[in-house]
Amino acid sequence: MTTLPTIILEQKLHRQQAQLLIRFTYNKYLLSVLRSLQNVYWSSSLKTWYTKDTEENLALIFTAFKNKAHINSDRLYGKHTYERNLKKGKKNY
Repeated sequence: MTTLPTIILEQKLHRQQAQLLIRFTYNKYLLSVLRSLQNVYWSSSLKTWYTKDTEENLALIFTAFKNKAHINSDRLYGKHTYERNLKKGKKNY
């Protein structure tokens, strides 16, 4: 029996919006599934795929990868999206 590849989901503030990060090691099949989804983008600064953090997008990801990958969502639940607490114009060092 072969093991399924693992996808790790995380929440992050990116482009001033709550985003759902989709991380996995390079896999051509998972990439083809991911690219078939709408509103999923590659971030060169984060070096990962992402989409807007909504319940609909989360359900879409779970449906798209059902029986194709193990989805690790441990980093999603019980946490709030990280926001920086910086005041404009004030240096914090």
